Order: sequence, then structure tokens, then C-alpha cells
Amino acid sequence: QANCLVVSDALSPQQETCALGLTQYRHQGACSWLYVSDSKEAILVDPIAEMLPRLEKIVNTQALNIVAILDTHDHQDRISARTLYESAFSSTLSNIKTDKLGWPNDKEVLDLTHINLERIKTPGHSKDSMSYLIRSKKSGQILYCFCGDLLLPAGLGNTLLAGGDADEMANSLRQLNQIVQNETVICSGHD
Repeated sequence: QANCLVVSDALSPQQETCALGLTQYRHQGACSWLYVSDSKEAILVDPIAEMLPRLEKIVNTQALNIVAILDTHDHQDRISARTLYESAFSSTLSNIKTDKLGWPNDKEVLDLTHINLERIKTPGHSKDSMSYLIRSKKSGQILYCFCGDLLLPAGLGNTLLAGGDADEMANSLRQLNQIVQNETVICSGHD
């Protein structure tokens, strides 16, 4: 129970399952992603404010080392919860200067134990849209692609919001198609 290995079927579980690997958290259609490596390095993508208490419990109980808290874009439909998460996890986060989406200013690639986290510009839904790629160091394969609102389970992201551009989205989709493989898991910002 102290290691979050007991799963409760209650509406608000007292314990969570082991967080290793990739976990999706949803709130009212918005998706947040937690990736945890075997060495307990953690990456949060598109954090949702309402999920903070649950994720705090997981991070603290399992002694995860938060490496990055990232937004895939400046969300037009809600205020980013990234700064709220950075405050909550300030004791585990290093004091590295980041850009407005949370990426460390002095890094092109985040080097973790068994994977590399890379980023590519994928404008279309918004001008600042980024996709984050988790690449296996062993195989070189792109395991996961966090694409925000570029690709959604039922289609493409909205280009009618501020900063949206259908031509840029088409170019971003072509670029992503050249990078991801058939086995890559696409992790969208909404479901």
C-alpha cells in the first residue's frame, strides 16, 4: 500500500498503481501524460490543474524525479497548469531556466537513462505548437509522440482558434509522418 501498488475502485482512490511507463490522465476531455522511466525519471506533458492532487500523491509516494513539465502549446481553451505544477514539485525540479512551454533553454535533447526526449516544431493548431518524442536509446525507435492538439483520436486539431493555420498544420503532419513509425504511440492533448 505504501508503494502505491493497491488499486482502489473508489471514486477518489486512496492509492494509485505503479507509475512506471506511460499513463494518461483525463479531465473533461483534456489529456495529461506522465512518463516514468525504470530509474524513476518522470516527464509530465500538458498538465491539468484538476489532476494535481492525484499526481502529487503518485510523485511523492513513489519518489519520482520530475525531469520536465511541458506544454505542447499555449492552450487557447484553458490556462496552463504548468506553473502550478512547477510550484508543487519545486523540491524535485532543478532550477533550470525554461522557455514558455517548459523546455530547458540550454538543451536540444533531454538525456535520460534509457531514452532521449526530443522536440520538434509542429505549428498548425497554434504558432508555438511542439511535439515531444521519446526515443529509445537502445533501438533508436520513437516510442511515444506527444503531439498536443495537432492529431486527435477523431481527426485533426482545430485551426480556427487564434494562431491556427491549416497550411502549417499540413506541413507539420507531413514532417511528423517522416519521423514516427507505425509502432509509435500518438499521445494527443484531447480525447
